[in-house]
Amino acid sequence: MGSEPGNATPPPVTPPGTPTPVGRDPQLGLVAELAAPGTRAYRFTAQITGEASDPSSLYCQATTWGFGDGPPMTVTPTCAPWVPGTTVPTRLETTHTYAAPGVYEITLEYGPLNAKTTVAVK
Repeated sequence: MGSEPGNATPPPVTPPGTPTPVGRDPQLGLVAELAAPGTRAYRFTAQITGEASDPSSLYCQATTWGFGDGPPMTVTPTCAPWVPGTTVPTRLETTHTYAAPGVYEITLEYGPLNAKTTVAVK
């Protein structure tokens, strides 16, 4: 009974560089890019990936952008009641212009999700 020495099955080996499997839970990614050359204007784009077990949990959420140079800005939408099959936005965009050079941390909260990135403004 039991396994004998030398007969055990070794655990599977994951080759180097293999991506870690991502769960289906929603995640929020945030990217910053210069909006126009020679300016301090940046475009921020956020993308929701994955799926929520309850899509209504991502419907009609308050969105808070923090640009690192002042108080955060929160937008609370007015929406019709949730109905199964309602489309939930998966992409959020905004622009922001910085008054001075520096390194700024950008934060985004969309309901239960959050993300952050950093920009070095010249």
